Amino acid sequence: MKQSDIVEIDLFQIHYYLKDKSHSMDALTLNKVEAEFLKISKEVAKYLIVI
Repeated sequence: MKQSDIVEIDLFQIHYYLKDKSHSMDALTLNKVEAEFLKISKEVAKYLIVI
């Protein structure tokens, strides 16, 4: 892959599907989910030597 092939994207979206087919959750639950995702992302980044 050439440097010119790399595209920077500054947006990451997570779409979730709930059992009751709704698209909303309370703020505390959403914050916990996002915090867990960030923890996982940091661990993956360490493994890939990104950070």
